[in-house]
Amino acid sequence: LEPLRHIFRYFSLYALIKKRLREEKPDLVLCVDSQGLNMIILKMARELGIKTLYYISPMEWHWGTDEGGRKVIAKVDRILSIIQKEDRFYKRLGGDVTYVGHPLVDTCFSKISTEAFREQYKLSKEDQILAVFPGSRKQELKLIYPLLLGAAKKIHLAKPKLKIFVSVVEDYYRDKIKEGLREFGLENLVILYKGHSCDLIAQSYLSLVTSGTISLEHAIMEKPCVVAYKVSGPSYFFIKTFFKRIFEKVPYVSLVNEFFKKAIYNFFFTNKINRLI
Repeated sequence: LEPLRHIFRYFSLYALIKKRLREEKPDLVLCVDSQGLNMIILKMARELGIKTLYYISPMEWHWGTDEGGRKVIAKVDRILSIIQKEDRFYKRLGGDVTYVGHPLVDTCFSKISTEAFREQYKLSKEDQILAVFPGSRKQELKLIYPLLLGAAKKIHLAKPKLKIFVSVVEDYYRDKIKEGLREFGLENLVILYKGHSCDLIAQSYLSLVTSGTISLEHAIMEKPCVVAYKVSGPSYFFIKTFFKRIFEKVPYVSLVNEFFKKAIYNFFFTNKINRLI
């Protein structure tokens, strides 16, 4: 329900996109992810006779239905799929699909050596890092970040020599992140990290993460993480009441768990992940 707060902005953007498509008549419309808005844009483009391409298509292959998949195919000329299951699903329904692979396979690696990283943050060879990735959305910082900090504090009490790093995705959220550290009494124990996530993952002993792409990055790099997610009470009630089928079909919040359809406690399965994506 959180996006409803921005509903008027969405309508404004919708009107602007519609105006641009009519006036500029581009040769191609390339949509990336974001099913809610992009399915509307694809319909507009199709009505205007503009060719369409969809990269990271709706996850009907995962939590949807064949009927939902056919609706996607009806609005797009070609789908660029990043996961093999997605590729097989849309091809089975008659879609024009090209499998291009997941971009993380080519981009998820550390760009700094262990020695350079430890020298930069004045760490010894024996120091171990507890990394916290609180997410990049305002509601995630509000609802999930406190959970991760609470867990980090308990882990630090058990292993006081751990060095805690908190990833700062946007400088815009830096004050909010610092505020959370003060509330948990961690302001003098934490290093704020602003950099390539894979560099920090490579050096981590364990990470606490908000569900998202970050969990897949950990899997590819063979690093353990604990994944959490939380929504507001009204949103949870809405999902459980009106989207019960989807809720039951997707039992895990982590993409990696969803790939294997089970809880995972062994993190050394890079080859299996790479075969899946």
